[in-house]
Amino acid sequence: MRVLGIDPGLTRMGIGLVLQEGNRLRAIGCDTLVTRPEDPIPLRLRAIRDGLEAAVARWSPDVVAIERIFHKMNAQTVIPVAQASGVALLTAACCDLPVFDYAPLQVKMAVVGTGNATKEQVAFMVKRLLSGDPQTATPDAADALAVAICHCHSRKLSGLETAARRPA
Repeated sequence: MRVLGIDPGLTRMGIGLVLQEGNRLRAIGCDTLVTRPEDPIPLRLRAIRDGLEAAVARWSPDVVAIERIFHKMNAQTVIPVAQASGVALLTAACCDLPVFDYAPLQVKMAVVGTGNATKEQVAFMVKRLLSGDPQTATPDAADALAVAICHCHSRKLSGLETAARRPA
């Protein structure tokens, strides 16, 4: 199974593909989609969509796993992140990919074992858990790989294929 993990953001959106073969997880690739704050928001959202479509074409994921927006962010932060997250969900739906979402706490628990993990701890464990070498991963790309790992672990723990939630 090929899982495209997404850490949503308008200025920096982390993306990463994890290949799960049995119990083995391997990083296929990761990137950070970057937009310029001085550009109009519609152009930035289009750039995100274009980058995600290119990643889907390049990596051919089977599913998309996205980190849920942390609802206690301030309004100035949450609105642009929600817009970028919406573009990611729409892009996945347009590419006919099932979408799974995970709370930040779930991702940290799955990767580090504690919900209080720092970004540095998450990045360290991502490198430890994945064969392949995501050394070029930015913190945002490492977070995206962590979301993909969370999805793989969630499926393994449940023992079942979780029903995908497709955007309406």
